[in-house]
Amino acid sequence: MTQANSAHDVLVVDVEARRVWQALTIAETIVEPLRSHGYLEVLIYGREPGHPDGATRRVQWTPGTGFVESAYGSPR
Repeated sequence: MTQANSAHDVLVVDVEARRVWQALTIAETIVEPLRSHGYLEVLIYGREPGHPDGATRRVQWTPGTGFVESAYGSPR
């Protein structure tokens, strides 16, 4: 994890990962200990190390919908 910020019951996490295509597994690992903290939404943005040009994966978690993964840009 490179950075995390929260406001208004939402947590945003930036992650650098060599296996960014495993974003869902990474997100599950991050969210599991946070479920009891009362967040309404957790957004995890993942990118490969050395690629500061932005996230290539985003995983959104909410108590109602669970995990939803989105991919950005071309696959690496």
